[in-house]
Amino acid sequence: DAYTMLMDARRKATELGATFVASTVENVRLNASGERVQGITLADGTEIDCGTMVNAAGAWSGRLASMAGIHLPVEPRLRHV
Repeated sequence: DAYTMLMDARRKATELGATFVASTVENVRLNASGERVQGITLADGTEIDCGTMVNAAGAWSGRLASMAGIHLPVEPRLRHV
């Protein structure tokens, strides 16, 4: 099933050094030229610096991308998977 596949992928990614954070991103910080993500600010105020950010927000990916100035035509819709 899909949940088992997700948990297997998460486990393997963690073994390879990935970090998973369950929170809401409130802000994306870009470098001076606005070309690269330098970090994010979470809803609780935690700031995370990063060299690479993976947008895995699913239906909310468009909202997260817009924080970095990127238009991504993805939005949540009622009863769509």
